[in-house]
Amino acid sequence: LTFAFSACSRETPFEKGETLATVFVASDTHLLSDDLIDEDNVTYIKENFTNDGRIQEKDYELMEALVETVNREKPDAMIFTGDLSFNGEKHSHEAFRSFIDRIDKDVAVLVIPGNHDMNIIDTRSYYGDAPHAELSVDLQEFTEIYEDYGYKDAVARDENSLSYIYEIKEGLWALMLDTTLCSYNIEEGYNIVGGVIWDETIEWLRPWLEKAKDEGIRVIGFSHHNLASHNPLFEGNYIMYDAEALIALYKEYGIGLHISGHMHIQNIAQTDGIYDIVQGGLLDYGNRISRIEVCDNCIEYSRVQIGDLKEYSFSVFCNEYLSKGNSRYEDAFGDDAEDVQRLASRINAYYFDGDYVSIHEILKERNKTVTLLKKNADKIPYLKTIIDVENKDQNYLLIR
Repeated sequence: LTFAFSACSRETPFEKGETLATVFVASDTHLLSDDLIDEDNVTYIKENFTNDGRIQEKDYELMEALVETVNREKPDAMIFTGDLSFNGEKHSHEAFRSFIDRIDKDVAVLVIPGNHDMNIIDTRSYYGDAPHAELSVDLQEFTEIYEDYGYKDAVARDENSLSYIYEIKEGLWALMLDTTLCSYNIEEGYNIVGGVIWDETIEWLRPWLEKAKDEGIRVIGFSHHNLASHNPLFEGNYIMYDAEALIALYKEYGIGLHISGHMHIQNIAQTDGIYDIVQGGLLDYGNRISRIEVCDNCIEYSRVQIGDLKEYSFSVFCNEYLSKGNSRYEDAFGDDAEDVQRLASRINAYYFDGDYVSIHEILKERNKTVTLLKKNADKIPYLKTIIDVENKDQNYLLIR
């Protein structure tokens, strides 16, 4: 089957055909094992670990809700696009595996690593008065822990990375790409955030994609790092190095959809006719995973709410934004800085959740605070990128 990759909104009249497969996707779960923290301090420690709005203290609750959702909905596959663990701790990977071990065996569970998952320097546990050194997994240990979650039953595995190809159903492949540079962390002396698609991996892929094209097999790509730009301020450590080579390969073999993570925001971008959907992190406001419905005449992408923590998550996310950058707002907005920053914190939450419609609803309000924000937003470049987004839902896409 071949497709012209054109998008439709929810309002566009179109009748979907027969569903061939349903795939759920989650990213950036960042699970931190409770076994690494004094029992009496788990919530306190986790609440104070991050300052980016994640509800780390609810990681177990959200993973529990994710497992329940998957077992209730029974998709054909549940895919995790990296940063499974908080910071590569072996205990955290084992805790993560204990959750996915409980997913119905009829659901294919597939994982790839993210930049927080292997060879992490200065991994810690938190007992008593001070942190203690803790083991991080290496590449071999990662594949051993997750052998049953993609690697053992792969159609093909890359010798140069932890990439592999998995047949979700007859006629549908998941291209699971390892874009991490974790193998160089120890050598370089720091944890490398950015990613790459190696020339050797491209060449490994080529004959398999030729086979897929010849046999009419549909292919969807997955990685941790991004294929396209999703915010002009965040590209260097987010877009995989040599993404152009992968885009060219996708064009050559008619692959029009790629799913990534890493940024923790929800956004749909198109580059050279190929969609790259970066998913919001599970622990960030929205607390959603993705649903891909592959039909005989289209692919429908939407988002699924996990758990019932959205209101709590919104509060935490906004409060974290309010706790930083005060001086910039004071310089830009003077006596109105606090009001504008509170408004910006709400807009930022909707931005991370991909709810651009709510952003535009706020910007249409006729009041002093909105007027000041729009007039002076260019003094805070990040805020400017948010209020300039198009009025389009980033949680839905129909590809015909």
